[in-house]
Amino acid sequence: MNKTVLNKRWKEILFAAAGFGPNLLMVLMGAFFTDAINPSALPAGSLQAIKDVCLITPALFSILWFVGKVFDGIIDIPMAAITDNLKTKWGRRRVPIAICFIPMVISYILCWIPISTTSQMANTIWIFIWSIVFFATYTMCLICFYGSLSTVCANESQRLRVSSYKSFFDTISYCVVYA
Repeated sequence: MNKTVLNKRWKEILFAAAGFGPNLLMVLMGAFFTDAINPSALPAGSLQAIKDVCLITPALFSILWFVGKVFDGIIDIPMAAITDNLKTKWGRRRVPIAICFIPMVISYILCWIPISTTSQMANTIWIFIWSIVFFATYTMCLICFYGSLSTVCANESQRLRVSSYKSFFDTISYCVVYA
């Protein structure tokens, strides 16, 4: 048994809540961001930072966004292998989370800041590059989060309980984004 077991319910809930921020960013990226950069995709009367300006090349963006999501799916296994074999004095999972959290937030912010109001191609490439960074760092953070369950939970019952709490917080992030 590991010394870092979550030994109180409030610790389980707090641990589960740690995934709220990264999950909220990912839900915002998937649900709102792709519409926000193309005003024709938004319903009439919607708020947008740059009114009636399409910030991307829609045909190319959809292809690059697809490539980014495929990249996100492909890197899961290699990143999991990296964290499974990582040995540091702080453990296998803490270092990747600490390293990836800042670039994840910065790349998310940079996706929302267009570099040009006249060049859709430049914005499309800009967003693609930063979305790749975002997807990679988000994946590493969440892989480490889920991978750490086996080391911080005492048994299967506790892992299930912490996962259920995480699902609760994920549902809140979906409600925040879609409401």
